[in-house]
Parts: sequence; structure tokens; C-alpha cells
Amino acid sequence: MRMVNFRAVLLSAASMCLGPGAAFAANLSNTCSRGPETRVIEVLTPGKVGQACDLNVIRDNGAYRSTPY
Repeated sequence: MRMVNFRAVLLSAASMCLGPGAAFAANLSNTCSRGPETRVIEVLTPGKVGQACDLNVIRDNGAYRSTPY
């Protein structure tokens, strides 16, 4: 099982949004699991909440979806 550092994912997502490639549409998705819990983190460019990109967090088999920024 592969462990993913949530902060590292957020930093890489932020660098994607702020980098020179932010002018075109792109999506990045990463799945992290630990025990029975699985989360999907998506970076959606361009964003609807944020101008450059949005960050979606999905858990509980899709029952919970949050776009904090």
C-alpha cells in the first residue's frame, strides 16, 4: 500500500495552479488509502471556486465531496 503525504499533494497542486501551465485546462487526480479509508484528491484547472484551480476532496465512496478552494 502506498502512503501519500497530503501536504506534498497540496503543495504540488498549488505549484501546478501557479505555474506557467495554468493558462490551459488540466486535471490531476491522486488516490490515497490507509486502512479502510480511501480519499481522492483532484485538482481541477480552471477553477470555479478559485480563479486558477479548485481542489476537490472525495471520501466515503463518493458520499462526501468538498471543494475547500
